Amino acid sequence: AGDPISAWASVPLLYRAVSLRASSLSSVPFVVFQGADEVDWPLEPDLPTIIYTLELGLLLTGAAYALKQFKAGGRVLTGVQTLNPTTVKWDYKDGRNIFSQHVGGKQYGPWSAEDIMAMREPSMTADKGAGLAPAQVALSASKLRFNMDAFATAFFENGAQPQTLITTTGNPGTSEMERAQSFFSRRMSGVSNAWRALFLRGDLKVTTLTPELKTMGMKELAAHVALDIGAALGVPRSILESDAANYATSKTDMESFWHMTIRPRLPMYEQAIN
Repeated sequence: AGDPISAWASVPLLYRAVSLRASSLSSVPFVVFQGADEVDWPLEPDLPTIIYTLELGLLLTGAAYALKQFKAGGRVLTGVQTLNPTTVKWDYKDGRNIFSQHVGGKQYGPWSAEDIMAMREPSMTADKGAGLAPAQVALSASKLRFNMDAFATAFFENGAQPQTLITTTGNPGTSEMERAQSFFSRRMSGVSNAWRALFLRGDLKVTTLTPELKTMGMKELAAHVALDIGAALGVPRSILESDAANYATSKTDMESFWHMTIRPRLPMYEQAIN
């Protein structure tokens, strides 16, 4: 989980938060007008698909791009092609925005602002290019969740055996120590050996180094992670985890999600698409 995109692909809570944002935004009803008349959406692909893909790019990379498609030999707009924002370079030269795409060692473009619909998250460090991605803000919490899961997975993969130090009196030789270590590794590691009983001779002292899971505050850490990811993405924790205590709480959080996260986002898309 070293970057927002890999964290999105490996941390279920971040994946759910991003997907909730994109799917909720793209499912808002819309109306298209030509003059005073209501008409069908005239371009390819459909508008919800375009919005969903653009929102993913904004949340994960801080930028989103759509290449305008024109009828051959003219400037009649027929559709848009959303571009993977990780492959697009946004330059600013001589007062003009220039865009290019690099895929598989090949460069496509360059395109001007007349050919590209570019959207970006706000940033306090740059006026052009990608802004601050919400998933980047949630990255520390996502890493914590990833490491918690990795620790628990490794713990149970090894038969739920804690890290253990075994000491003995006397001064055994190196070969004898290696044999003893190999013996314990074979007999005590892995799920199949979790309940194996051993009978040993000799003066051995076994010290458990790994703290018990119940003393590590896993539940509290999980709540902290959910709160941080939800705050960064604007998703109430009860929606993110689907564990609202009652119907009233769930209804209030859903209304908050709509009024404070989804609805304020719509004018940005309306302006860019128009």
